[in-house]
Amino acid sequence: MLTKLSQFLVALLFIICSPTFAQTKGLPDFSSATFVRITSLDDLQDGAFILIGGTDTKDESLYTMTNKENKNKLQARLIPNGIPSILSPNNAAEVWTLHTKAQGFSILTSDKKKAISAKARDLYLSDPNNGDTWTIKGYEGNRFLICNNTDKERSIGLAVYDANSSYFGYFTKTGADKPGVILYKYAGPAEEKKGEATLPANGQRVAIASTQNQLLHKAPSVDVSDVLLCDGSLASGDYSVWTAKVNNEYFMLMDISEAYLQYNLSNEKAENLWQILNGRIATLEASPRFLLEKDGVFFLSSKVQDGNTCIFRKVQNNPTSEIKEGLRILQGGWSASLLANIEWEEGGNLDLSHITLPRYPQSFKKRSKTSNQITYIAEDQIGSIPTSWTLIATNKQLIRGGELTDRSEVSIGKSLNADAGQLTYSRQLIDKNWETLCIPFTAVVPDGFQAEELQSYADSQLKFTPTNTITANVPVIIRSTGAKTILILTNTGGDFITDMAPKAAFRSNYGALKINQTDEAYFLGNEGQSFVKAAKDSKLSPFRAYIHIEAAPSRIRINPYTEQKY
Repeated sequence: MLTKLSQFLVALLFIICSPTFAQTKGLPDFSSATFVRITSLDDLQDGAFILIGGTDTKDESLYTMTNKENKNKLQARLIPNGIPSILSPNNAAEVWTLHTKAQGFSILTSDKKKAISAKARDLYLSDPNNGDTWTIKGYEGNRFLICNNTDKERSIGLAVYDANSSYFGYFTKTGADKPGVILYKYAGPAEEKKGEATLPANGQRVAIASTQNQLLHKAPSVDVSDVLLCDGSLASGDYSVWTAKVNNEYFMLMDISEAYLQYNLSNEKAENLWQILNGRIATLEASPRFLLEKDGVFFLSSKVQDGNTCIFRKVQNNPTSEIKEGLRILQGGWSASLLANIEWEEGGNLDLSHITLPRYPQSFKKRSKTSNQITYIAEDQIGSIPTSWTLIATNKQLIRGGELTDRSEVSIGKSLNADAGQLTYSRQLIDKNWETLCIPFTAVVPDGFQAEELQSYADSQLKFTPTNTITANVPVIIRSTGAKTILILTNTGGDFITDMAPKAAFRSNYGALKINQTDEAYFLGNEGQSFVKAAKDSKLSPFRAYIHIEAAPSRIRINPYTEQKY
């Protein structure tokens, strides 16, 4: 009898002293709780449970602040796909408690064992009795500034390096990705609502992902944010992919070896049926169990509150690339890292209009900083281009311009429309002599420069006429007339094109022009007074023009309209 009593007391003591019991005693189950976004300071009351969130610069994703410390910073958890108005945390590590003080609040962990403090940029946890006092003020866009009472020039903010490296610190307005934080307050236990899973199409290639973007059967090396595309589908990678075999409302999932996903989450040869039940992937059993995920682990449970809902994500075809007429055309699913490392052909453009862009695209690593190459995208992808990309167009419209680099090739086979101010070009002119110039857009001749268009050719002379406007793809001769020698041109809107009339006498050049033996090409001489027949294998840099006339003398004098004035 005494032995049994002592065993019971030991077990009871173990339960009471266990960390889980101590942390959750008297607290709600935050993993199945609902938090709603705060829009008023009136919602900030003593004892309130809150979530503190921040966003990246584009407001594409929300990150919540956790009580996990790393080098005097508080780690953040990524919640992709925008800024929700209702949110459920993973666990109590993301929940904070407000405690009213004379001059503001102390911000405690949900179990009130630690408090937030700051020193310079650092944000850390301290003893609850020694934590900083914080003032919470309203900020633009239903955000809030949380400042401690000793350094009000700073506020709590988010810094994002990539999807897997982000933290909260104490920053000035320029230190955080975006000033101000987003707050959520506890609204009670989460109601069981319909999940987001839908029946896949018959024959569709799919992966299984949780709403927290974990993938079933993912290799450790796979970064989900790298393969996630902006429409929610996935680029191919080292994770399990199944083909859906759908029959009415039931389905099987077959992998590449023709094995089927079983209820123990292995792939075996025996066929096995699943169903979508209330928006969730579920077993076809008398008492259905739901496929869930928590902390990266997938499992089956009859209680949907036990983990995150799982959904199907369409898997794109393998990425392909081919070059046609100088244009590199991509198809299939391209991950962010694979696209960032794409090879660029000299002078060739990149066609991305047949692919879905990554959710988190990166800068092009192999595109020259002096490149004038155009990247084409589909119209429905305009909102997904990163700020580092320049010279971006759909098949009709230049979406984002940039500076065209002198002497670098540019090719726009089909005319694009460019809005005013999207394009610029500059060149250092030499010795106030005439030089040739062609640009693929229309621009006004700036003060201090003189430009003339070809009017006619007769008696071995080229007659020119002055112009105040350089028309897209219409060559001119140009020179400086004063102290200015750096020519800067900005487009006025309209055509952006490099194609020229096939029989023009004065021709634009935007590529690596090399003269062969049969060419009747004339380049402007160094003295800027005449065009001289180009020798075999001679070259002309982009944005320069040349004369093409058959049966002409070896030298053709230019006769500018305004020559006698200077």
